[in-house]
Amino acid sequence: MDFTAHLVAINAFPKGSTASRDEDVFTIDGIAYDLSDINDEDIATPRGIHPFIGDITRVDGILRGALIWGYDLDLGEDEYVDEHPDFAPGNRGPYIRDGQSGAPSEDFTLDIRRAPDLRAQGLSLGRVQAKAAMTAWINALTGAIQNQYPDVVQKGWTEEEAMALAFRSSTETPAQLATLTADGLARGRTPEQHANRILEKAHMFHNVAAQTRRLWLATDSALDAVTDPRGFDAVLSGAIEQATPLAKAYGLL
Repeated sequence: MDFTAHLVAINAFPKGSTASRDEDVFTIDGIAYDLSDINDEDIATPRGIHPFIGDITRVDGILRGALIWGYDLDLGEDEYVDEHPDFAPGNRGPYIRDGQSGAPSEDFTLDIRRAPDLRAQGLSLGRVQAKAAMTAWINALTGAIQNQYPDVVQKGWTEEEAMALAFRSSTETPAQLATLTADGLARGRTPEQHANRILEKAHMFHNVAAQTRRLWLATDSALDAVTDPRGFDAVLSGAIEQATPLAKAYGLL
């Protein structure tokens, strides 16, 4: 039995992911997930708490799905590769090693449906899974910025930027000046310093958003153009390789 997985790497705490398998039972971070009920030409939708992204399929005995994979924050890239050689860039080896099963998941279930034409649909399903994996990876990456702030603060970013721009052009209203003064005081800054800081962060976020949007558009188009299911992994790997320098530059990896 083989399992083909798209790995969606995210920052993890307190340690990176571990995985092993015993036939159709996959143990991920110590919890066992039994996929043995998925027969050939089945589509299974995971339910409950689990690390899978999207549906899991089996065609010609091969299970295919996407997994969230935690990257060890305590290790630099070189150290991580030393301790997790299967995760080395470009390594196509067995990320999931053979081994004994862990404790069964208590709430993991599968909604399984038959798809007699699944083999013919394989390319389409592979495309959906690859797109889901890419979207999840991008969300995890940009979440490194957004998750630093409460939702209510994020909702005010556009208004905050407009306020800082008005201050810089000396067109701020009394209410805007009062808000800048109070918020700056909370940070130990003058209104001018606080406005400058707002605009610096806004500029960075707009750059990240623009480059992420272009990466997603290009990757989505490339996935649409794939004609062989084996090509999806190459497209995803290329997109992640392209995004990695940008992510590191902004402290996202």
